Parts: sequence; C-alpha cells; structure tokens
Amino acid sequence: MRQFTDACGSRRVPRHATSLKLVLVTTVCFATAPGMARALPAFEMAAAVDAPGGQNLADGNYAAAANAVAASRSRVSPLEGMWLESNACVAHTKLGQFEQAGTACDTALNLASTRYGASDSRQDLNRRLALVHANRAILRRATGDLAAAESDMRAALAFAPTNGLVKANANAFAARRDALAATARNQ
Repeated sequence: MRQFTDACGSRRVPRHATSLKLVLVTTVCFATAPGMARALPAFEMAAAVDAPGGQNLADGNYAAAANAVAASRSRVSPLEGMWLESNACVAHTKLGQFEQAGTACDTALNLASTRYGASDSRQDLNRRLALVHANRAILRRATGDLAAAESDMRAALAFAPTNGLVKANANAFAARRDALAATARNQ
C-alpha cells in the first residue's frame, strides 16, 4: 500500500451537483515518484456539503466528517445515503483509511445506481455514477491499484464525458500515466 500524501493541500470549490445538493471539490494529491506530485495536476474528489459530514469536509476537518457520517448512517434516505457514503469515501481517503474509504465508495456506487422517483432524470443518475466512480478511481490510485483506478476513471468518463470534475481527473490520470512512462524510459 502506498503512503498517503497530501502534497498539494486542499481547496474547496462549491459546485452544484443537482438542485438539491451542493458539492465541494477537495484536492487530493498522491505522489507516484519523489517530487512528482507538485508538477502534476491534482485529483479532485466530490462531496456533498449539505449531507452529513459535508460541512466538516468543506472546513478540512476530515476526522469530524467521518464521525458525522458514522453517526448519521441509520437516519438518511437511500439518495441521501449515497451522498453520505460519498462524503465518507472522501473523508477516509483524506485520512489515509483506505479500507473504510473503499467500503464507503462501493456503498455509494451501489446507492448511486438507483433511480429515485420520476423526477430523477437519466442525466442526474449518470452524474451521480460519474462522481462516485471518479472518487473511487482516486482512492484506488492512492492504494496502488492502478488497473482498477483506470477502469473507474473510464467508467466516470462514460457516464459524464463533459463533466468538468471528471475531465479534470481524467487529465490528472493521463498526466501521471505519461510521467510514469517517461520515468520508466529514462531509467
């Protein structure tokens, strides 16, 4: 398992995921070689500010976010549960608790794949699936499971090819892939 690093720090950018949820983007960087993280684009994970733990994520308090999510799991609807588990994925990834993050990402993905009523459009469904796949791709990249990370990133692009967050993460993946290939050629 790779050592978790956060060489780029965090920044929070509010974005609207749907009319009901306000999403923030947390920058997470993982070094693949010494000094590489600062020269490459950052990964960004999506989380819902108005879901349990979301405000803690926005404030950079990842342990409090994980605790808020754990305390709220039994009190939310399935759709809210998807955002809650997505927040848990981000919090645990930021804390380097990759096993818990993986469980949360997988649960979020299962919940994201469900249509929630007639007003839940295919576009909303695809956006949810793309964001959760992108989050899980970043987690898998952090744990060194590069093939699974690439698979999740391809899935995210398939669900929402024009989503800015997904495209930015796909570009960050490509930059790291290219940098690793260049490093391998130079050795």
